[in-house]
Amino acid sequence: MLTPALVLCAALAADSKPLPALDPGITVFRRVHVLTPSGDEVRENAAVVVRDGRIEAVVDDGDVTVPAGARIVDGNGERWLIPGLVDMHVHVPPDGPDVGSSAWRALNLLLVHGVTTARGLFGHPSHPALRETITAGSLVAPTLYVAGPALHDGNCASVEAARAAVTKQHEAAFDAIKSHEVTDPEVWSAISACARELGIPVAGHVPNAIGLDRALESGQQIEHLDGFAFQLLPDPDAIEPFGQFPSPQALDAIDSTRIEPLARRVTSAGAWNTPTLALFEFLADPSPSPEALLARAEMRYAAKSGRDAWAKQWEQHRQVMATLPEDFGPRFARMRGSLVKALDAAGAKIMAGSDSPQLFQLTGFALHAEIEALEHAGLTPLAALRTATANPAEYLRGLPRQGSARGFAADFGVIEKDHRADLVLLRADPRTSVVNTRAIEGVMLRGRWLDRAALDALQEQIEESVR
Repeated sequence: MLTPALVLCAALAADSKPLPALDPGITVFRRVHVLTPSGDEVRENAAVVVRDGRIEAVVDDGDVTVPAGARIVDGNGERWLIPGLVDMHVHVPPDGPDVGSSAWRALNLLLVHGVTTARGLFGHPSHPALRETITAGSLVAPTLYVAGPALHDGNCASVEAARAAVTKQHEAAFDAIKSHEVTDPEVWSAISACARELGIPVAGHVPNAIGLDRALESGQQIEHLDGFAFQLLPDPDAIEPFGQFPSPQALDAIDSTRIEPLARRVTSAGAWNTPTLALFEFLADPSPSPEALLARAEMRYAAKSGRDAWAKQWEQHRQVMATLPEDFGPRFARMRGSLVKALDAAGAKIMAGSDSPQLFQLTGFALHAEIEALEHAGLTPLAALRTATANPAEYLRGLPRQGSARGFAADFGVIEKDHRADLVLLRADPRTSVVNTRAIEGVMLRGRWLDRAALDALQEQIEESVR
């Protein structure tokens, strides 16, 4: 028997509608190796027919009927077709969609890196309108889900203020609530309860003062593995308070035998996790100089003001890290990697999110770094790929209105009939390593095909806007 909550979710899901196509024409991908929806094997020498922004058929190439006037993209038996990538934690700047703006650059850097769907977790009042501009096709950019401005102790000092803030963001048509640093358990619970009543999901941080138990019970989607380290302490009351980075005392006290039982408990709770593993691994290694980081090739796509700010922040971070034991960073990174490996082994729900752009983590590039970090932590290449394709879609489909304030279907993340035509054509096999997802030959966004030449031209336009 379905509970009332499940009935509500099912009813809302039934009301979901497809996004409009960006290209109503017909495209046929021929002689390509297609990843199946399960992601466990490849359908070799296949053909995929796209019409009006939707996948019409996936068949053996020898069985395809090419409609008159169709665009042909021939993989020559040497290309791999995967679902469009998804970044579930990006920071979209608030300066609007005009060409050359920071928001325009960030969204297009996502697109040229094969990201066709993204979730903004750095909310701004302008973001629902930006989402609508993208939905209408006035701006060709990844489909965007937007959380409201972050809720924290400063703007949610009471239960009444918390409920008012959630209600206001729901009325403003944000897709999610971002819970940041809310440390009062009553206020935190009020945010969760009000969001549940209104049918809007909550994602974000779990301060130690709140605890992972409350987050698991509430169904909050957890960012950064927040609260996990605290749960690994045999006697947390004996440890001085700490935030996302444990103190050396806390790191020394962590009991690694608690990792697997904790992973099983998180799995049983059905909690969804976005580890942002690559960002924390980067922070754990202060060895690169600011000059070395500024010399990275991708920095040509970042504005000078941003690069200069990052260099100052990085030098300050290095000074703080220098006060810690020399082995602190590697041990901290290994602990987080062990958590991710255990979560995967237990069957927990993991999604890829880059938390970019920030501190030399450039949007688009950072999503690839994240799925590579997940692979290095112990996920198979295809399991890592699923965190940035099928898993986010599964998460959204389990939410009221499929996670969309406007009721759009989360019908992406797989290559299957009647699903959205968000696709990436690769020159290398992603089953070997997810690093091969960087070898992009072309991207299809809601039926619109951008070949390598078009993507290169877009990158040049981004670089020119920076100059």
